[in-house]
Amino acid sequence: MSFETAQQKRIEQAMTSATKEQQVNENDAVELVSIKTTSDDQGNLVVKGKVKSVATIPVNSIMVKYRLQTKDGHELLTNGVYVYPDELYPDESGNFEFTHFDIDYKAKDVETDVEKITWYTD
Repeated sequence: MSFETAQQKRIEQAMTSATKEQQVNENDAVELVSIKTTSDDQGNLVVKGKVKSVATIPVNSIMVKYRLQTKDGHELLTNGVYVYPDELYPDESGNFEFTHFDIDYKAKDVETDVEKITWYTD
């Protein structure tokens, strides 16, 4: 009887663990490591950043949606940029970069906030 009880507990623990793992992969698989806004040699704003996969399976087509705003809170724009490489395996990192040619602000006068990160799993 105790063998069956122990086996049933192991099955329940495995199912709980699998459910938690699936939730992480669907909801929290990618974390933001860094994001920085600088000005290039021509005065254009360049948004660069890094993300890391904390999923237990490969994730792909990772998009970082961010908002640029002035220091006083005036929204300039929102933008989405894809991470490269396109697919990240567990514990791998990827980068993103986007140059804005049409914004007449210096990087020191702009704040960048990540609104959302989306991805797909196979």
